[in-house]
Amino acid sequence: IWVVPSPDAITLMGDKISSRRAVEAAGVAGVPGTLDPLGSVEEVQEAAAEFGFPIAVKAAHGGGGKGLRVVHDAVDLADAFEAAQREADAYFANPEVYVERYLERPRHIEAQIIIDHHGNGVFLGERDCSLQRRHQKLIEETPSPVISPEQRAAIGDAALKVAAAADYRNAWTVEFLLDPSGEFYFLEMNTRLQVEHTVTEMVTGIDLVREQLRIARGDSLSFEKVEPRGHAIEFRINAEDPARGFMPGPGRIVDYREPAGFGVRVDSGYRAGSSISQYYDNLIAKLIVWGRDRSEALDRARRALADYSITGIPTTIPFHTATLGHPAFVTGEYDTATVEHDMELDGITHPVPPQLPEEEE
Repeated sequence: IWVVPSPDAITLMGDKISSRRAVEAAGVAGVPGTLDPLGSVEEVQEAAAEFGFPIAVKAAHGGGGKGLRVVHDAVDLADAFEAAQREADAYFANPEVYVERYLERPRHIEAQIIIDHHGNGVFLGERDCSLQRRHQKLIEETPSPVISPEQRAAIGDAALKVAAAADYRNAWTVEFLLDPSGEFYFLEMNTRLQVEHTVTEMVTGIDLVREQLRIARGDSLSFEKVEPRGHAIEFRINAEDPARGFMPGPGRIVDYREPAGFGVRVDSGYRAGSSISQYYDNLIAKLIVWGRDRSEALDRARRALADYSITGIPTTIPFHTATLGHPAFVTGEYDTATVEHDMELDGITHPVPPQLPEEEE
């Protein structure tokens, strides 16, 4: 049985250009930009003149910040266009790029939707994924500390419209950018569960993977509506050195001890003696905490991070600990540029003991 959405839906929404066309036809506003791939610097220049600087040159089939270049001045257009094309071709085997207006310091909000084959579709709430470096997520939480009930309803309605436009079934994520004025725009759609689906599970009590299998089997959703409870936050534990620009730190883990306790969940695939390869994603684990409200979740996160020990390689644990003391995060008033523009990372260090001998792997 094919568990995930149909190949047609994956093809439609996996291409950022065709997905932009589909959602705009459904009445959902996308970030202002082109609806066709651009093949020359001259076309990029015309788009920049139409939308104004800054602009983002983006891979049509990309994601995770790959094949993306932000341009603030016309003098940099040619280099950005060529670099985005090269990276798009290298990562996604397709050099097509398009242009969007680059929103300054937005929030990155995504909606979790799940739909069965009987016409039942439910919006499971939003996740705030705004704390990022190089357009890649570091911390995600639900509910968003800045979304009003009216905005939440509008985002859920827009996400379901996108699903209808794609004739979509199963679980999926629609991503939006929320600008400082309160307007939100469709960014992209992921035809699968996201890494951060865990926080949605924590506040809804729904096992989303199990629900996906039930839908594939032909069952109806096991619930009609969702009433999220409390607050959940996910911390990505990566093998990276925050003080060195989040440079990857492959190597061998010497000691590995996970935190435990009520409201604490760890999803991981590593242990003491495991090697982190330079050739793959350096995500080691996901630490998820739940609290009755955001304040309790933050307190639980501080304890869990203090109890989390990984030695032998640099990790993002010290960064997360520092973030929990940063005013912008504590108040919830952070955005996609907070890490790179408002945080001092030089002093965030991680002790790295000697590596295990090769023969002890």
